Amino acid sequence: MDLVVQFSEVRVTMYGNVLLAIGVAVCAMLSGCSTSSLYVSERNPSFKTLVSRQAPIFDLKISMTPEVQRVYDSEARLRGFDADKLLAVTLQKLEDGGVFEFDNANGRFSAEIVIKELDIKDASNTISYGIVAGSDKVKADIRLLNRVNGQAVSSVSIEINRINEFSFSLYRFSAENRMNYIYKVFSERVLQAFTD
Repeated sequence: MDLVVQFSEVRVTMYGNVLLAIGVAVCAMLSGCSTSSLYVSERNPSFKTLVSRQAPIFDLKISMTPEVQRVYDSEARLRGFDADKLLAVTLQKLEDGGVFEFDNANGRFSAEIVIKELDIKDASNTISYGIVAGSDKVKADIRLLNRVNGQAVSSVSIEINRINEFSFSLYRFSAENRMNYIYKVFSERVLQAFTD
């Protein structure tokens, strides 16, 4: 009997470990991930070397490629994404970070963010299908423009890719909260481009 008891204890422990591993895997799958990237071309001068608190950028605009403009007009805007709100949140983040001051006389550069990929998922799909519905994605190029001639002197690419995070899953029910999260992460990446 002792042998059977020991065997069953080992079996229970093994099943417990398997269940724990499955639980961890399920939690990881449900939590998903949020990724964001900052791509800096080696031939471009760093934004940090061109923009500072003493000489912040004096203007920022957001534009879209023609394809993204079509997606924005036909889908993304209807799903709650607002380019004006994205601009406002980004301007505030840059101002708080000390790299933007509207119409600053000392600023040698303005900046333009060109959104080149935009994929905002339908809220009903994210609620119904969770992680299987896919992720919201915003990909953009930030171009630093010379104040005198408007020519680009440097550029950086950024990307945010949000899969429904466990910590964020309660907010999936509200498109407004989801969009605010996207604006926040995007603005953080833009600031990172100017400070890293």
